[in-house]
Amino acid sequence: MLPTVQELIARQDPILVLRPAGKLPFELTDMERSLTNALQIQAIAILPLYAHGHVLGVISFFFGPHSTGVDDLDQLFLESVAKRMALSIENANLYHEARQAIAAREDILSIVSHDLRTPLTAISLGAELLLQKNPGLTGPNLEEIHTIHQAVAQMQSLLTEIGR
Repeated sequence: MLPTVQELIARQDPILVLRPAGKLPFELTDMERSLTNALQIQAIAILPLYAHGHVLGVISFFFGPHSTGVDDLDQLFLESVAKRMALSIENANLYHEARQAIAAREDILSIVSHDLRTPLTAISLGAELLLQKNPGLTGPNLEEIHTIHQAVAQMQSLLTEIGR
């Protein structure tokens, strides 16, 4: 029994050039056979798209009735196209993963900044309450309360930046 295209690709052959008129190294489905005959396909080049040892997909080129076939230069060109396509697919996948990681980071920062605002509000209100209960407060105690207000304002500003 002839191997399937999947089995041939699993061998990691860089290119597979087939001539439907001759003996194929795998079985065509009835639909593939009728399509190949109807279009008068003279050759088929099947190239796996590899990136880091993994098959990302397959690209196939079909050569019609006026084709002179696939020579060594054509094979090099097709292999180059397949390599570039595989790199493009891998880059797109990496870009997608990076965007997901950035979105996850932004979600975490948003949650953390929100969770930190509650205790900061309590600290700010506590300092405000101290001022209201002690209207005649002066000197170092008053400065410490103002320092608390400034620190809270600075932290809230930082949290606003982080939460964006």
